[in-house]
Amino acid sequence: MHHELQNLRLSKGLTRQQLAQNLKVSTQTISLLENGLLIRIASFFNVSMDYLLGHQNELLEIYNSLDNINKGRLLEMALNLAEKSNKSKKKDC
Repeated sequence: MHHELQNLRLSKGLTRQQLAQNLKVSTQTISLLENGLLIRIASFFNVSMDYLLGHQNELLEIYNSLDNINKGRLLEMALNLAEKSNKSKKKDC
Protein backbone atom coordinates (compact mmCIF):
# COMPACT_ATOMS: atom_id res chain seq x y z
CA MET A 1 0.00 0.00 0.00
CA HIS A 2 2.78 2.41 0.78
CA HIS A 3 4.08 2.40 -2.79
CA GLU A 4 0.59 3.09 -4.03
CA LEU A 5 0.26 6.13 -1.79
CA GLN A 6 3.59 7.51 -2.96
CA ASN A 7 2.66 6.83 -6.60
CA LEU A 8 -0.66 8.62 -6.16
CA ARG A 9 1.06 11.60 -4.58
CA LEU A 10 3.67 11.77 -7.31
CA SER A 11 1.03 11.36 -10.06
CA LYS A 12 -0.56 14.55 -8.78
CA GLY A 13 2.83 16.27 -8.73
CA LEU A 14 2.70 16.80 -4.98
CA THR A 15 5.50 16.85 -2.48
CA ARG A 16 4.97 15.21 0.90
CA GLN A 17 4.70 18.67 2.39
CA GLN A 18 1.99 19.73 -0.09
CA LEU A 19 -0.02 16.58 0.53
CA ALA A 20 0.34 17.03 4.27
CA GLN A 21 -0.91 20.60 4.03
CA ASN A 22 -3.91 19.52 1.94
CA LEU A 23 -4.79 16.79 4.44
CA LYS A 24 -4.00 18.96 7.47
CA VAL A 25 -1.49 16.46 8.86
CA SER A 26 2.24 16.63 9.39
CA THR A 27 4.80 15.80 6.73
CA GLN A 28 6.04 13.11 9.12
CA THR A 29 2.60 11.46 9.01
CA ILE A 30 2.75 11.27 5.20
CA SER A 31 6.26 9.86 5.42
CA LEU A 32 5.17 7.20 7.91
CA LEU A 33 2.24 6.18 5.74
CA GLU A 34 4.39 6.00 2.63
CA ASN A 35 6.87 3.85 4.52
CA GLY A 36 4.26 1.22 5.42
CA LEU A 37 3.08 2.23 8.90
CA LEU A 38 -0.48 0.98 8.31
CA ILE A 39 0.83 -2.33 7.00
CA ARG A 40 2.97 -2.78 10.10
CA ILE A 41 0.03 -1.90 12.37
CA ALA A 42 -2.23 -4.42 10.60
CA SER A 43 0.50 -7.05 10.85
CA PHE A 44 1.09 -6.33 14.55
CA PHE A 45 -2.61 -6.80 15.34
CA ASN A 46 -2.94 -9.66 12.83
CA VAL A 47 -5.81 -7.98 10.98
CA SER A 48 -6.30 -7.18 7.32
CA MET A 49 -5.86 -3.74 5.88
CA ASP A 50 -9.57 -3.79 5.02
CA TYR A 51 -10.39 -4.37 8.68
CA LEU A 52 -8.02 -1.65 9.78
CA LEU A 53 -9.58 0.79 7.33
CA GLY A 54 -13.14 -0.15 8.26
CA HIS A 55 -14.27 -2.16 5.24
CA GLN A 56 -15.52 -4.99 7.42
CA ASN A 57 -18.82 -3.09 7.59
CA GLU A 58 -19.35 -3.71 3.88
CA LEU A 59 -18.93 -7.45 4.41
CA LEU A 60 -21.37 -7.38 7.32
CA GLU A 61 -23.94 -5.56 5.19
CA ILE A 62 -23.60 -8.18 2.45
CA TYR A 63 -23.95 -10.99 4.99
CA ASN A 64 -27.03 -9.39 6.54
CA SER A 65 -28.65 -9.07 3.11
CA LEU A 66 -28.53 -12.87 2.61
CA ASP A 67 -31.32 -15.26 3.51
CA ASN A 68 -30.65 -17.80 6.28
CA ILE A 69 -29.78 -20.62 3.88
CA ASN A 70 -27.13 -18.55 2.12
CA LYS A 71 -25.83 -17.18 5.42
CA GLY A 72 -25.27 -20.78 6.50
CA ARG A 73 -23.52 -21.62 3.23
CA LEU A 74 -21.29 -18.57 3.51
CA LEU A 75 -20.35 -19.38 7.09
CA GLU A 76 -19.59 -22.99 6.16
CA MET A 77 -17.34 -21.85 3.33
CA ALA A 78 -15.58 -19.35 5.60
CA LEU A 79 -14.99 -22.01 8.26
CA ASN A 80 -13.57 -24.39 5.65
CA LEU A 81 -11.22 -21.70 4.38
CA ALA A 82 -10.12 -20.83 7.90
CA GLU A 83 -9.46 -24.50 8.65
CA LYS A 84 -7.37 -24.88 5.49
CA SER A 85 -5.46 -21.73 6.34
CA ASN A 86 -4.74 -22.94 9.88
CA LYS A 87 -3.51 -26.30 8.57
CA SER A 88 -1.26 -24.51 6.10
CA LYS A 89 0.16 -22.29 8.85
CA LYS A 90 0.90 -25.31 11.05
CA LYS A 91 2.79 -27.00 8.18
CA ASP A 92 4.95 -23.88 7.76
CA CYS A 93 6.04 -23.95 11.42
